[in-house]
Amino acid sequence: MLRSRELRALGVAPQPVLQPNQWISCMEFDTDGVILATGSSNGMIALYDFDEYFHRLLVLRNLQAKPLRQATNDAATHGTFKTVRPIHILNTALEIKRIRWNPMDQDILACSFTARNEIHLYNLKKFPTQPFRVLKAPTRPSSGYYDFLFTKSRTSNAPCIVGADVDGSIRMWDTHVPSKPVWVVVNSRDVGSITSMCLCAGQQYLICGTDRGWLLIFDTWNIVVPAFGQRPVPKRVAQYDLLVHLRAAAPTAANNATAALGGGVVSVQLVPNTAATIACQLLNDWIVVVDALRRHVLQLHTVLRGAVAARHAGPSSSDPTTFSFGEHDTWPSSNGPSTRIEASTWKLHRCMGSFMFGGAMFTTGFASDNGLYTIDMQSQPTATETPSKMDPPSTVQFLRRLRIPMEHFVTAVAAHPVSHVIVCGMHSNAIAVVGPEPVDASS
Repeated sequence: MLRSRELRALGVAPQPVLQPNQWISCMEFDTDGVILATGSSNGMIALYDFDEYFHRLLVLRNLQAKPLRQATNDAATHGTFKTVRPIHILNTALEIKRIRWNPMDQDILACSFTARNEIHLYNLKKFPTQPFRVLKAPTRPSSGYYDFLFTKSRTSNAPCIVGADVDGSIRMWDTHVPSKPVWVVVNSRDVGSITSMCLCAGQQYLICGTDRGWLLIFDTWNIVVPAFGQRPVPKRVAQYDLLVHLRAAAPTAANNATAALGGGVVSVQLVPNTAATIACQLLNDWIVVVDALRRHVLQLHTVLRGAVAARHAGPSSSDPTTFSFGEHDTWPSSNGPSTRIEASTWKLHRCMGSFMFGGAMFTTGFASDNGLYTIDMQSQPTATETPSKMDPPSTVQFLRRLRIPMEHFVTAVAAHPVSHVIVCGMHSNAIAVVGPEPVDASS
């Protein structure tokens, strides 16, 4: 699957506003793929017109296809089509942690911060400089929101936002009542901070991943009143340690995970065209695909580091198309960002991946490695990828990857919802677009 598609950097690239000591922390396309929103570690949000991008890419390819003499005459025009400037820039004061488009109103863009307990909403109809609405809750100032998502109230059909903060609490606001959450779920300190969320099963169940490797599942359609509770909250359906179920499904891999695990869940995403199959990215760059409701581990992609990688050295260790140079490095012992300062350092930042080709590929960046990695979600296990003979029979499918060299660390990715291209945000704050090379009809 992977090798049948030649992916490489295309000739045109969005041109960001470059400043020292910043990186692209998050990015997302709107539903139609017209506007790309990028968030930076210095608090800058940039909007790019991708209709203009594809127009310039087409013009550039036409110029490159002309005879040499005519192309030389158009050399001055060449440069003007190689970059696309942002159509609008929003400046905030703090590191942008997550950007989301409102799927019910594509003129609304929202963002959250690493170290501010607010979610800002912008109405892009008027090219704003300030948010038109700010969602707040009475929490300590350093309690930022790692993730949030848009949904609808099941009773009033009003647009709502569900946000998860550093303290492990989950809140839902009616966007028309920004200062008073509809409900608040307070989790114990044992589960850690909520780092990522997604909805599944027709948006009924809310899946939350934590920085200590837990998955929490809530039924948002079933609102209950807890014992001694003052307000109704969604019913908690399940709460389990992902590594425990990984150890039961693939013992050998789980032992390596115990040695290499550097934290918990970075992101949880619903696999396209499934009801409750979730792709979980871990802080150690592993990817675990699990049926969240049944607690079954279905697929696994591993990245081994340090002494663990040395024990499993094989032919793939010297293959530049698959090997991660970060596998030479030891893994930090931290259990994830636990303070305001740690949460804002790029060394603990992880790239949130994105699906391509209808879920057939998953693209992301690894820690300490300047490569873009594409995981083949349909790959079949090989003899070297299966567990040892001492393990019981396992139905876990081990996934393979392909490495695309990049100039800098990949800190954010976003797949275009229509075209087969992937946009990469870099540690240098640069942006690159990677996609299939066009087929020459004359050949």
